[in-house]
Amino acid sequence: MRIVPATPDLAERLEVDEESPLVVRSILRAVDGEPTSLQDSYYAMDVAEECGLLNPRDIPQGTIRAMASHGYVEVGYVDEITTRMPSPDEARKLALGTGAPVLVYIRTTYTKERPLRLTLTIFAGDRNRIMYELGDLEAYRRGDSAS
Repeated sequence: MRIVPATPDLAERLEVDEESPLVVRSILRAVDGEPTSLQDSYYAMDVAEECGLLNPRDIPQGTIRAMASHGYVEVGYVDEITTRMPSPDEARKLALGTGAPVLVYIRTTYTKERPLRLTLTIFAGDRNRIMYELGDLEAYRRGDSAS
């Protein structure tokens, strides 16, 4: 957990003033000891203070439940997915080989009143895959092949 000034992009997405303090909570995720993603979640200071997100330790119930228990319920999301080459720091932290890209996943969450959270996840492009399931897949799950 750290406090950072809002960049122009973060300020726009979270609807706060540029340079206003944001609380960022970070994690490095690994699978079988191999790093797979870096994640930073940004919160406006007023939300972080009210919901106990300024704690530098793990929040056992998670930040989403902590915010919901204070009336900040996420009701919608905007997701943005792109690819790019990693920064030197990202390449080092993710143990990427030369030429391996990263997948950049930005999720902005909303309550009915305001943007609530921006989560930036950087995935190692050589060891992650995105798969979506949309719609009614009941027949697929049963193994039905009837038309």
